[in-house]
Amino acid sequence: TGERFRATPTPGLAVRGVIRMGGEDDYALDDGDVARLLGEGFAALDMETAAVARVCERHGVPWLAFRAISDMAGDSSLGPVVMTLVNPDGTPRAGTALRFLLRHPHRIPRLVRLGRDARAATIAAAKAAAANVRAG
Repeated sequence: TGERFRATPTPGLAVRGVIRMGGEDDYALDDGDVARLLGEGFAALDMETAAVARVCERHGVPWLAFRAISDMAGDSSLGPVVMTLVNPDGTPRAGTALRFLLRHPHRIPRLVRLGRDARAATIAAAKAAAANVRAG
């Protein structure tokens, strides 16, 4: 939709970035699209947090999200095919993924790297959220 959201300011915490409500086509951005979004002040593409922000703002509920980036927008090393390996809710399509890996074994290292980076990003975001709760 292009809607923009900014987290609720929290004492002692720097709120950074703007979240834009996007869609599935955000996974097929080219370098020009990424440059344009960066020029508009966006640091990341994140559909899930934008959906939560939208609901919170509609109901007057303050919100804050801790996100860590595991892959860069416009990274063409996997391409849009990565979205065919999962269902809309993010659960894996095991058969599709297995067929993809058998046909494209050269992509396995990048998928392993993506998994490792996603794990590291998840841990970093969880630690930041926990620190905020402890300080709260």
